Parts: sequence; C-alpha cells; structure tokens
Amino acid sequence: MMQLTTNDGVQLSYHVQGNGQPLLFLAGYSGSQLEWQQQVPFFVERGYQVVTMDHRNHGQSFRTKKNLRIARLAVDCAQLIATLDLRQTVLIGHSMGAGVCWAYESLFGYQRLAAMVDVDESPLTLNNVNWPYGALDLTWENVRQQQKQIALTKMTWGQVNTEVWQSLKKQRQAHPFSHALNAPLLTDHLLQDWRDVVSTSPVPQLFLGSLHSPIWQPGYLDFCQAKAPTSTAHIFENSGHLPHLEEPDLFNQWVFNFLQTLS
Repeated sequence: MMQLTTNDGVQLSYHVQGNGQPLLFLAGYSGSQLEWQQQVPFFVERGYQVVTMDHRNHGQSFRTKKNLRIARLAVDCAQLIATLDLRQTVLIGHSMGAGVCWAYESLFGYQRLAAMVDVDESPLTLNNVNWPYGALDLTWENVRQQQKQIALTKMTWGQVNTEVWQSLKKQRQAHPFSHALNAPLLTDHLLQDWRDVVSTSPVPQLFLGSLHSPIWQPGYLDFCQAKAPTSTAHIFENSGHLPHLEEPDLFNQWVFNFLQTLS
C-alpha cells in the first residue's frame, strides 16, 4: 500500500497496479478498497491500470474528525488523480463512492475523465412526493434520526466468496470503522442531490443496479438512463447492494464490455 498526504494533512491509503487506461475504484460508506480484490486482477490482466483508494476514516486510511463531507472526499480523489497524473480516467464508484464521483465531476470537471460507472446508487437519496427512489424510508424530515438503520441493514442478498469475506472481516477487525465518528459524513452524503450532474455529464455513464438491493428501488435507473446523454444500465438479478462482491464475474464482464465501447 502507498500513502498520500492530503492538503489538509490526512494520510490516505491507495494502491496502483498495472499499466494502461486508469480505472479508479471508490468504495461506499464504511467500505474499503479491499472490496475490489476480485476486480483488480481481472482488469490488470486486460491491460488497464487499476487504482484503489480508502476514503479518510475508511480501510487503512487515517482516522480524523476533519472535513467529513462528500465534497472533501472528492477533493481527496482529485488530489490522488493529480498526484498520479491520471488521464482518460474511468471513475467506478459504489454507493457513496458514486456520490464522490459526481462531486468530483461537479467540482473539477471532465478534463481527466473518460467515463463513470455508478454501482447501486441513486443520485437523490431522500424520498419525497416526486421522487420515490430514495434510500429506505428516509425523508428530509427524518434523515438525521433514521440514518442509523443503514448501519443495521444487511447489504448482501447473494453469496460472497468465503475467502474474500474473511479477508474483509479480518481487515475490519484490524482497522475498525466507526459509525459514530462518521455520522457527519453519512448525513452529508444522504442530503446530496446529484440529478443535475447525471443529466449534464458529457462522459459516457454506466448505471449498475441490483434487483434485491436493500437500499434502493430500481426506478432510479430509468431516470438516469433517460436523462444521461450517453448511458447504459443493467440490473443484477442475484445481488443485494454489493454486486461486485456477490456477482463478481458478471460485474466484471459488464464493466469490461462498457469500457470496450469507449475505445
């Protein structure tokens, strides 16, 4: 693992493997770069440079109370991209990681980007009378009280490889994740609305949802595909919230097929 010190003094853990067009994988809230262990060798073998990164307070990155908001995570992402001088980058974000990708697009534009992949994340998290595709039963009125149920929700529906699951469990024991410490980050994440970014992004977008997601209703995929200028969508039929862990072979093939359309 390598370390990046951000411009606000936080050490972030990241890893780079392979050569070629860069793919930057970003995990969701409470996740880590180790979640992508079934994607890294697949894409390295196919000629891509794979970059993974732990958000602040996640995985092996430094624990801090500073700047726990999505915009700051996007700045961290931008600093890594600039440090590695990544160009024609494909951002691949799962859950909150997709929110970080949209924040990056909003703040830094598209000069270094080739495409984006959204993995099981609605661009608007809260439900209202015009948007029934938010998370669970969260609304503007109850979000701060009800967000705790996210930590209690079983995220998987399908099976996860036993060795992979054990490695994730071992890392979490060595580097515990604190929901209490990160409550401000989760609140900030849940309050975002990225629908305008989805609708105006000029880069190709792939939206990957899950039929058995415990978080989302799949209708948000219809919105994204209808509004995004150039987009593709797919629903995994045997996954919960973590299709890259539950159906890794199919997940890899869908992302690879999408990448092939970029060349």
